[in-house]
Amino acid sequence: MSILRFLAVFQAAAEQRPALSGVQTWDDPEVEALRKKIAGLDVRIAELSARKTVIDEVILAFQIAQYEALGGSFESCLRLRLEFLRLKAARSGTEADLHAEREAAAEWENCQPFAADDNAALDALGDDERAELRQRYRSAAMRCHPDRVPEAGKATAQGFFLRLQEAYRSGDLAALRAVCRELDGAATLQVDALSLPGCELLRRHLSDLQDHAADLILAVQSAQLDPLYRKAIHPADWDAEFAEIRERLEEECDVLQRQIRILSRG
Repeated sequence: MSILRFLAVFQAAAEQRPALSGVQTWDDPEVEALRKKIAGLDVRIAELSARKTVIDEVILAFQIAQYEALGGSFESCLRLRLEFLRLKAARSGTEADLHAEREAAAEWENCQPFAADDNAALDALGDDERAELRQRYRSAAMRCHPDRVPEAGKATAQGFFLRLQEAYRSGDLAALRAVCRELDGAATLQVDALSLPGCELLRRHLSDLQDHAADLILAVQSAQLDPLYRKAIHPADWDAEFAEIRERLEEECDVLQRQIRILSRG
């Protein structure tokens, strides 16, 4: 909630209180101090959010280039992983192997294109927009696929997942970006604004903003230390990085094919 919207809610709450005839009003110093702190935090949060967005865009550009260079190899590897884990789970029947199979199935599903009618919506986008849409979808879908979250969060994850699919199928990049931002966990005011006294309302909002700022600081620091970001900030090294990954994927595919042959004979 922005400071302007928050103050509008606060003002509406104040106007609902009965006026006291013959009593002179004055600005509450504590309220003014809280408002200044909130305004300062709004600015700080905007700066942190902008910094996090820049980092995310750098990583996204790297992921798009990586997918364009390795998409075929990666999908082949995912297909073989799923085939191997299905055979292994069918053979053992253990919960660990069944869980690994479900994880592999979710990864494989998220890499599959939609039907031709859905892909028609993508044709209206430019090459860069289409690549961004696909990469954002795949990245976000792995975070909220119902098979990849604890039981308590499946209903919420399902809601996000369906919205992601709808945005992708309709080629709506703006909507997909919005869902991704929601997944990043924007702070919200969790109290009934009109039910609280003025200072208490401001204190609650200030506390929410402080928590959000702390989360953003941690997110920025973590992102800057992320090995993926450290690679993404050196575009000149991307080709060598992709070649190394392709070699590892091809080696894994060879191993998986041998394991599949062994399980199939058994």
